[in-house]
Amino acid sequence: MNKFFEQSQDWNPLTKEQLTKLKRKAYDNARLGNGGGKLVTSLRKEGLSEEEIGIRVGRKDFDLTNEIIQEVWCDQGGRCDDFNVLINADELFITRSMFAPSIDRIDNELGYIRGNIRITLVFANVGRSEMDITLWKEKIKELKVTA
Repeated sequence: MNKFFEQSQDWNPLTKEQLTKLKRKAYDNARLGNGGGKLVTSLRKEGLSEEEIGIRVGRKDFDLTNEIIQEVWCDQGGRCDDFNVLINADELFITRSMFAPSIDRIDNELGYIRGNIRITLVFANVGRSEMDITLWKEKIKELKVTA
């Protein structure tokens, strides 16, 4: 069987609904940039063009497909890239769940593009924020040693 579609007793590939939800969240983050929806709305009210807003909020490129996201999910075995714990993708449908999967950019200067994403728990993605990935991984190792 193709590695892309391998299943085990521990995890399964994402469903179409889960993929759609995960992709939409990443797309919204790319489109809204670092400012979030309220900033974009206020900039629109000020009369800025969409291009000007994109520059101000730091919009990121987005070229992810469901296939790319599924490939990363399967490559990681349905696990958080930071903590190696299984992720329950149904958490995507629980409002503000910190245990839902989240698409994290490896290099924060780049967009949501093939080769620059990994899947983590929301709380790991939020915790890392804009921290360099190498430093973040070192901090996690320190946490695991002291836990």
